[in-house]
Amino acid sequence: IPANRIDANGQKLLSIFPLPNFNAASVNYNYNNVFQSTVDQPRREEILRMDWNISSKTTFYARGIQNYEAFRGDFNFVLASNVWPQFPIEYSIDSKGIVSTLIHSFSPSITNEFTFGVNRAFQNVAPLNQEGIDRNDRVKLGLTLPQFFPASNPLRLLPNATFGGIPNATQFNIEQRFPFFGTNNIWNYSDNLSIVKGKELRIKTRAGLIKIVANRVYPISINVTSAYR
Repeated sequence: IPANRIDANGQKLLSIFPLPNFNAASVNYNYNNVFQSTVDQPRREEILRMDWNISSKTTFYARGIQNYEAFRGDFNFVLASNVWPQFPIEYSIDSKGIVSTLIHSFSPSITNEFTFGVNRAFQNVAPLNQEGIDRNDRVKLGLTLPQFFPASNPLRLLPNATFGGIPNATQFNIEQRFPFFGTNNIWNYSDNLSIVKGKELRIKTRAGLIKIVANRVYPISINVTSAYR
């Protein structure tokens, strides 16, 4: 193949893929690399509850919760590539909430329960380590593909790319929403009134209000998918 017919950018992109480590002939050349990937999934939950017997007819309790969980790895989870371990990321959710309930008995047959709760969760997706950033850095790879808005790509991530001409060709795939962070705030109010009349009649009424506010930041799309054959 004449050298002037080989696309230099496509050649540099190909250099990122791992070298073959498997006999492709044994699987009719469907693939030539086998890998193992792990996902670290820490989770922590802390709960505190306080009860207050205000009187013989009125009780109150409050419960606070703090929760943290994360997914750390490079393959097949939220916003990570489901094709091959290209770019290690950390997806984390940090949430805090409190709920309180006031129960009052007006009489042996009439009871009211009022509950208020609020919860705030922060989601964040970020690079897991510098090595992963360097491996996907278009400048360090020497790519000369132009960008319309370089400032929108501060990590200088390489573009998505597909390769044709062979079956089951792999690809570069950084999720369009990366990097991402946002908050979810939930306020919940509810009131339950129970009335018992005799042995057969029971009346229950409920009123509630839920307010949800989501603040999310999405980056401007930096990925223009290129096709190589």
